[in-house]
Amino acid sequence: MSTALLLRRTSQAISLCLILTLLSVTNATASCIFSKPMKIKELDVGNMLSWSTFQEVGNEYFEVQKSLDGVEFNAVGQVKGALTSDKENNYRFLDITTGEKRVYYRLKQIDTDGNTAHTQTIVATRNNENNFVVTAMSSWMTDRFFTVTVRSSIEDILDYSIVDKGQVILKNGMAEVVDGANLITIDLKGLENGDYQFVLQMKDEKEMVQLKKVNKDDVPVVNYVIKE
Repeated sequence: MSTALLLRRTSQAISLCLILTLLSVTNATASCIFSKPMKIKELDVGNMLSWSTFQEVGNEYFEVQKSLDGVEFNAVGQVKGALTSDKENNYRFLDITTGEKRVYYRLKQIDTDGNTAHTQTIVATRNNENNFVVTAMSSWMTDRFFTVTVRSSIEDILDYSIVDKGQVILKNGMAEVVDGANLITIDLKGLENGDYQFVLQMKDEKEMVQLKKVNKDDVPVVNYVIKE
């Protein structure tokens, strides 16, 4: 059964797709507008996370959260926000924990009024020699659409599917990936609420991402607007 597919070749188009597919808010209601999305730089002493905001309204601080499976996140540090600002602010956080082959990061943004929201999740994979790797994804809890960013070193056909706990394929499709970043969105319409895996395979390489379909009211608030 074919599913929705979004592929873009430029960073500008990728940013636009992120705005359209990952966000549940608009610039008018966002506490933070990012000028640069969160990135990871692998260092000998750990992972350096960096991000920049274009505008902040009542942003008290960012909580840096980390996960080993993309599902259960724990706070590993805090970075003070700019409260209210209409200029670009650059932020960095060094996670000195090393040794993990793959880790997931996201930011939890906390306002002065106590409201909270999360960014998308980014993935750090050390010593990766595969032709493709998942580098970012939307919240693992969703009521319908699930999006991943795949970075490929070759042009090829990538097969993807949604499987249940018994490894039964419930939805599947394919994408022509390009050398660089590729954005893929799958529609979970018609599936019952519950736990699933999003499986991506190209040649003999395979990646698996955990996800959960929930009711719309249970979807975490995502506030990740990137300046166009």
